[in-house]
Amino acid sequence: MHNYALNLELEFDKEAQARIIFNAITPDIQKKHKRSISKLKVKKNKIYFKIVAKDPIALRASFSSFMKHVMLAESILIRFS
Repeated sequence: MHNYALNLELEFDKEAQARIIFNAITPDIQKKHKRSISKLKVKKNKIYFKIVAKDPIALRASFSSFMKHVMLAESILIRFS
């Protein structure tokens, strides 16, 4: 059985933005699931996201969840900054 992987790099204007969003989403994203594993790290103004999944459906679901969390955290940051 093959594993499916995705590596994503998100760049923000400022390091503080990346760190705030990273801290907001890490508890929900960095969990081990039955069909996928997600890892996050932040370096300077970038968030690095890696998913390894057992099937493409699990990969897509993990990616969608990640992006929803990022978009929500970013919209809250913009609204209250």
